[in-house]
Amino acid sequence: MTMRPRDEARAAGPDALLKAGFELALVLVDAAESSGTMTLSWFERAVSRCVQAGIPVEAVHAAVNESVKNALAQADPAGETAGCNSETGRDPGMLDGFVELLTSAVSRAYSQ
Repeated sequence: MTMRPRDEARAAGPDALLKAGFELALVLVDAAESSGTMTLSWFERAVSRCVQAGIPVEAVHAAVNESVKNALAQADPAGETAGCNSETGRDPGMLDGFVELLTSAVSRAYSQ
């Protein structure tokens, strides 16, 4: 009888399962960071084009804030993002950090 990979992990014990789980988590974190970096680079290039087109910084900041607000409304029509919710895992501090990241990218592009 041959063992499948899942059977081998069970046979190896809980330490092997934890190790495999942590390795998978690290792979997923690395992929998310890479994706986030690429997305931020795309956003910075888009803001640079706004600078070159002469669009006022206030208009870009307003567009960013409105876009985030609209995306949240579409993703969560019940408005549960207003507070930290243990069931949904939403953290308003993380959202504030995301908006601050976008806002500072816009400010950097306009200050150059």
